[in-house]
Order: sequence, then structure tokens, then C-alpha cells
Amino acid sequence: MAASFVARSARVSMTLAAGTDPVSGKAITKTLGFGSVATNADATALSNVVDLIAPVLVHPVSRSSYTVVKDIEKE
Repeated sequence: MAASFVARSARVSMTLAAGTDPVSGKAITKTLGFGSVATNADATALSNVVDLIAPVLVHPVSRSSYTVVKDIEKE
């Protein structure tokens, strides 16, 4: 039986470098996410959006990611 992927939703997440824990010395991170992103979004366009948002954030962006949720549907 054949099956295919059907894109359902997408989101962009940014990981912010919020400093270092003074006791453990481990990095402190915060995550900021945006939903309702197009499931066929262009990587350059998403990178440009992250670059435009970054200057207004309190902490620097250390990582950004794009996640698409796909369902498997039997044909």
C-alpha cells in the first residue's frame, strides 16, 4: 500500500544565549518560537526574518531552526 507525506504545520524557533549559570557554569538558553509559518517557506526568507527580529531581542540568537510537521497518509 502506497503512502505519502502531507505537510500540516510549520514553526520557526530561535535559541537565545541568556548567559551562564554562576554555580554550574552551564549555558543558559531561552527558546522563542513562531507558529503559522508556511510549510514551503524558503530558507533565505526565514533567515532574513530571524536577522530582522534578532536586534530587538534582549539576548543574542545562537541558533534558529525550522520544523515542519508532516502526517503520513495511506493512498
